[in-house]
This record gives sequence, structure tokens and C-alpha cells, in this order.
Amino acid sequence: PRYQSTQLKGVSLMLLPLKCPRFLYTMIPVFFWMFASTMTLYAANAYLLQQVQAGYAFISAVQSLSAAAALVCMPIWHRIQQKLSWFACFHRVLCFFALYPFLHSLITQDTYQWLLPAALLVYQVGLSGGTFCFSNMAYINTPQENQTGYLAWYLMISALGSLAGQGASVIFLQFMPTHFSAAGVQIFAVQVLMLMQTGVILLFAEIFRRHLLVLVEPNQEGER
Repeated sequence: PRYQSTQLKGVSLMLLPLKCPRFLYTMIPVFFWMFASTMTLYAANAYLLQQVQAGYAFISAVQSLSAAAALVCMPIWHRIQQKLSWFACFHRVLCFFALYPFLHSLITQDTYQWLLPAALLVYQVGLSGGTFCFSNMAYINTPQENQTGYLAWYLMISALGSLAGQGASVIFLQFMPTHFSAAGVQIFAVQVLMLMQTGVILLFAEIFRRHLLVLVEPNQEGER
């Protein structure tokens, strides 16, 4: 999009988004997507290498293949967006993406050779849909005038969401034992974290559908 010149400067420009409720509501899914998508970004890989003991070469090969497959799915997300709307599509993305941490939590030394490819494929397909919707949220409910301040907020909220997601993960793992046994089964803290991530995503997806969707959907004349 082509940015409009602005007459506002400094603090006035940065505070301008506070006067646009629809834009502020839009920043809620922006924050949450960064929170949810980065929550186990490093912990999941560490679990694969340290507890599951999957090889670097195997993980890299699976990641490469799943990333390539995700490119094929991008047009599918585009068709869903055209049929529904940006935010209704984003809700579908959330529901689909929740499957990834659930599958990842089930990965063990006995199952990683077939379950890891499935989990990473789901991750890449969901991530492609999330990125498709997320990258456009900077513009959907952003007024044409004084866009610099609004885009600064978008970048700030994105960074805060990522920081919060990774920070929550670190805090959780610090207070949890590395592993414990339940019904004779050894369970690692990262597996519990992944299950929590699944629950958090599904909970937000339901809150988003029930309460936020109607607040962020732009008017027909305001859609871009």
C-alpha cells in the first residue's frame, strides 16, 4: 500500500491510534498470534534434540520438506479468505494451528520418525495461513491518514506478543520439573507446555469468534 504523508509529529502521532477503537481491537489478534506462534519456538526444538534425540539432519530435512509443502497451501488460505473474510479466515487458521502443539506433545523416541513430519507439516501449513492473515492486519483497519503512527503500533504490538510468548515459555519451564511420571509414563515439561499452548489457542479462538470478530470486521466501504 501507498503511505499517506502525515502532518502529525512525535507524541501526537504515536497516541493517535488510541482514538481508533477498531484498530485497537485489531491489535488483539496481532498480539495473540505472535504470542501463540512463538510460545514454544525454541523449547520444541530443544525437546526434539535433547529428550527425543532426533538427529539434526532428520529435523532439517523434515523442516525443509514441510516448508515446501506449505507453499502449495497458501492459495488455499487465499481462497478461504476470499470466500469468508480476513478475520473469519484467521479464526480457521487458529483452530487448525492448535493441532500442531497437540501433535508435537505426543512425539517420543518411538514415534518421532513418523509423527514429527506430520506435526511439522501441520505447523508450516498453519503458519503460512497465519502469516497470510497477520501480515495484512497492519492495513485492514488502519486509516489512510497518518499511517506511520498506526504501523509503528502494529510493529510494537507484534514485538511485545513475541516477547510475551517466549517469556511465558521460559517462566513456565523454570518452575516445572524437567520431567515427571504419571501412571508409569514419563512426561517432560515441554510436552505439558505444548498441551497448554493447544488449550490457549483454542480458548482464544473461541473468544475471538464470540466477542472480537464482530468488532474487527471492517465495513464494506472500509475494506481494502
